[in-house]
Amino acid sequence: MIPPLTGTISSRLMPLLQKLRQVAGEKDRDRINRYILDTLDGLYGIEDGAIYLYFLHGNQHWLALNATLARRDGEQEISIIDPYQLNVHARQELEGLPHLQIPLQEGHRHLEETPHWQLLVYPLLHKETPYALIELQRATPFAADELEELDQFMGILQDHLNLVRYAETDTLTGMLNRKTFDENLDRVLASVHEAEAEPEQPNHQGAEQRHLPPEPGMIWLAVMDIDHFKRINDGFGHIIGDEVLILLAQLMRDSFRLHDQLFRFGGEEFVAVIRTGSDEDAARVLERFRERVAEHAFPLVGQVTISIGYTLVDPLDTPTELVARADSALYHAKQNGRNQVSRYEDLRAAGLIGSAQAKASDIELF
Repeated sequence: MIPPLTGTISSRLMPLLQKLRQVAGEKDRDRINRYILDTLDGLYGIEDGAIYLYFLHGNQHWLALNATLARRDGEQEISIIDPYQLNVHARQELEGLPHLQIPLQEGHRHLEETPHWQLLVYPLLHKETPYALIELQRATPFAADELEELDQFMGILQDHLNLVRYAETDTLTGMLNRKTFDENLDRVLASVHEAEAEPEQPNHQGAEQRHLPPEPGMIWLAVMDIDHFKRINDGFGHIIGDEVLILLAQLMRDSFRLHDQLFRFGGEEFVAVIRTGSDEDAARVLERFRERVAEHAFPLVGQVTISIGYTLVDPLDTPTELVARADSALYHAKQNGRNQVSRYEDLRAAGLIGSAQAKASDIELF
C-alpha cells in the first residue's frame, strides 16, 4: 500500500495539493489525470508516464490506458483516453508485464532500474483492492527525498481519486451508476463512431502507440429488467433482494466482454452498451446472458429471469431517443411473457410497436 503520511509535507507539494483539491472537487477524471501527469513531469522531469485502470475479468487481469505522457522532440505530450470507450485494443492483459504485476500483487510501489532508465510504479487502492496504476519513467534515478515526496503525493491523490470512483459507481453492486451513464453517453457515442485508427506510430522505446481510437463496429444499447422483482422483495425481504442484485451484477460482469460498458440504473434495471460485428452477434450475446441468468440458482429465491430490450445506436441519436427505443422494446418483452430478448428494430418492422420518438417525452430518463 502507499505509505501513510509521516512528518511534514514538502513545501513545494503544498500549492500542488491545493490545486489537486480544486480539480478533484469537480470530479472531472480527465482534468485530474492531465493534472497528475503534468504535475509529476514538472516536478520530477518524467520522460514517459501512464495511468492505467485495472480490471479482473473472470480469471484474467487486464489494464486499460486512461492517460499517457511522453516526450516527442523534447516537447511534452499528454493524451487522455476515455475510460468508457468500447475499444478492446486499448486494453491489454497483464501477462508478460511483471513490472506492473508486482505492484498489483504486493500493493505498494515498485522500483526498477537499468543503466539507462528508472521505472517507478504506484498502485492505487480502494479498500485494499487495486483499481489503477501510475507508471513513471525517467533516465536519472529518483532520489530518496523525491521518493518520499512522491509517497506523500500519491497517498493524498489516492484519497481524492477514491472520491471520484465513489461518485461514478453504484454502492450496492459496484457497477457504473446512472449518473455516470447520463454524463458520459455523449462521449461514449462519439468515441465509438470515430473513424478507424490512424496507422500506429512507435514511441521512443519502440512500443506500440498507446492512444488508440475505437475500432469500427455495430454499437447497441440494451436495457434489462429483473422480472417480478417486487415479488422477491415482498416474499424474501430486501436483504435477499439486494443479494439478487449483487449476484446479477456479477453474472453481467462474467457474461459480457471486458470492453462492454455495464451500468445499474437503479432498482432492478441495468443497462449495457456493447459492440458487436453483426445483428446476429448482438442477439447471441444478449440471449446468452438471459439464459445464464435463468439457469442460475439464486440462494433461497431459486430461478430469477430478466427481460431485455435493445436497439442499434445511431451517431445522430440523442440519449433520450436512444434509451426510449430500448425501453420500448423492453416494455414489449415485459408485456408478452417476460424472460425474453426483444430488438426494437425488429418489433418496429413487424408493426408490433409504434415509434419510440413520440413516447420519449413520457418516459422519465434523466
